[in-house]
Amino acid sequence: MFALAAGVVCLGAIQRQKLSKFEDADGSILRKAAYRSTHPLRRIVHNGDMLGAVQIPRLGLTVPFVEGAENESLDLGAGHVQHTAFPGHRGNAGIAAHRDTCFRPLRFIRPGDDVVITTPDGVYDYIVTGTQIVLPTDGQVLARTPGKNLTLVTCYPFFYAGHAPKRFIVHAREAF
Repeated sequence: MFALAAGVVCLGAIQRQKLSKFEDADGSILRKAAYRSTHPLRRIVHNGDMLGAVQIPRLGLTVPFVEGAENESLDLGAGHVQHTAFPGHRGNAGIAAHRDTCFRPLRFIRPGDDVVITTPDGVYDYIVTGTQIVLPTDGQVLARTPGKNLTLVTCYPFFYAGHAPKRFIVHAREAF
């Protein structure tokens, strides 16, 4: 299917933590993400459940993503924003991650970049259409859409001490 182990991952914070929920014999969270991406997804998901992986080939980014965008979930990797569409389904799928770990490479993203989401249900390709910087209260960026869209969210500025005052948004649409 795909080789998660070959990707560059936000291991800075992840490797330093005990991830007992996802550890296998060698402690590899990527091995768990690869397993989940090739086995049927349970229809009911809970916060922290492994859903798959986000890849941005040009940036060398491969990151596992779990259900939920709370701090506990984001400590494991990227997180699917609850109440948004799941990747590959109609609507706007939201995925968030910390700017100082997993999504730091997003500062180099540009329109036309590929974003590949791999889940047990399939592999979904998206094309970046643009970026924007918004206030944390701007929920419109995650509004429902008629097409198959993806929104990546992280804090902004990327190099900021403390709680960042804004959000960096990446908009993408399904590749045809």
